[in-house]
Amino acid sequence: MRDPDGQRLRDGYWAALVLGLTFCVGIAVSVWARQASHPVGKPSAVSMSTDGIIGWPQNVDAVASLPAVRATMDDLALTGITAYGVRSDGHVDLTRGDGTVRYSFQALRPVVADSKPRDAHAKKQRCPKRVAHLRRDGFWVDPEQRSASCPTTQEHPLTLPICGMKEVWKRALAEGAPDNRLARIEYRRSYSGPQWRLSIAELGFEIVVSPDCRKTLNTHRSPKRLR
Repeated sequence: MRDPDGQRLRDGYWAALVLGLTFCVGIAVSVWARQASHPVGKPSAVSMSTDGIIGWPQNVDAVASLPAVRATMDDLALTGITAYGVRSDGHVDLTRGDGTVRYSFQALRPVVADSKPRDAHAKKQRCPKRVAHLRRDGFWVDPEQRSASCPTTQEHPLTLPICGMKEVWKRALAEGAPDNRLARIEYRRSYSGPQWRLSIAELGFEIVVSPDCRKTLNTHRSPKRLR
């Protein structure tokens, strides 16, 4: 005859074993998912000194501060400046929520790197890039993006700006932009060459200015009234 008490003990043992294994597997999957979403050793942005940032923090001159930012970029070349919350005097108040400045840099010459570890003969050209930020919490430089693709205009690098955001604003004021609004101003290279672009989103106003700020290249106004 079978011992019913012994059978119940064995059934309880196997049930406990299955439950324990299920619990362990669940813990292992949870740890793996956490590590996958937050890799150990992943590089983070580096905080830099704000000593060379002109007008820090309420009257920042993005162009005058460019030398201090470039000093953190080794031999990478400037590819763009974007400033948000620019007043009509050309300065940015970083203590405001919308006040930030972003500088982009990239290598002029491609770096040859392995495209895939499993294929030692396959090569791709990459141009590492880095981005710097001026924000209310400081001056930060993002980790270098080593696998960035090379820009199509790499043979014609962006020249350093020879005028500032105050001069860009003067062009906008001459075209009817109100002086009591905050603007987004970009300095980038277009197909025709370097240019400034000022926009005031809530008014549908945009103006494109020559790199020396002496000419207005294009102006767009929405049907909204500028005031």
